Amino acid sequence: MNGKRVRHQSNGIQEISTRRNVSESSDDDDIRVVYDSAQEIEKDQVIAGLKEQLEQKDARIRQVEMERDARIRQVEFERDARIQQVEFERDARIREVELERDAEIGVLMKSFGIMKGKIEAKNVQIQELESLRETEVGDLMKVIDALKEEVKSKNMQIASQTVLESKMYKVNESKEAVESENLELKGREAESLKAFENMVIKCKAFENISLDLDSHLFQRNAQVLELEKKLVYAEKTIENQKNKIEELYNIFEP
Repeated sequence: MNGKRVRHQSNGIQEISTRRNVSESSDDDDIRVVYDSAQEIEKDQVIAGLKEQLEQKDARIRQVEMERDARIRQVEFERDARIQQVEFERDARIREVELERDAEIGVLMKSFGIMKGKIEAKNVQIQELESLRETEVGDLMKVIDALKEEVKSKNMQIASQTVLESKMYKVNESKEAVESENLELKGREAESLKAFENMVIKCKAFENISLDLDSHLFQRNAQVLELEKKLVYAEKTIENQKNKIEELYNIFEP
């Protein structure tokens, strides 16, 4: 626009100069003054146009800077919000992992305590059964020894009575008495043998019970070992989770 004005004014100057040259009504000084005035006007217009362009550029630069600052503030706000969200999620996950770890440890410790109590109760029961078995076996051996002594004493009495040949009547009576006593002793011996057999059966039953208890105790010990392995595995898992949590702390640490 300024260029058009300059060209228009320049054309006007040329027309004036032409008319003046044609009419030859003015001298060279007048022409030079008019030409210098036109150049000054054109220069002022160019300067004004440049100033206007500079002002527009300055305004555009200020607008761009304002938009840039606003965008920077928006990005910083979003970044801070995202960091807070990530930290909140990280803390929540850490709390969740710690709660799960404590719950698993509590369950394992409770199971371990229950198994330990059962094993101790079984050990007490085994000790009681062994003590009862030893007591009954001891009583049975005492009964057998007493029966042997009684049979020996009766045999000695029979031997002393058979020496008295002069007293056949008494011998016969003694013989009948001895036979009766022998029958009685045989009955008692049979009862003792039967009691002994029953005691042997009971001992075998106690041995079977002991074997069953030993097998059950072995199984319980195996279960305890398995629980200990699980506890070790849980501790390793907890250690790995701690390491992961520390890695998360290191990753998200500002």
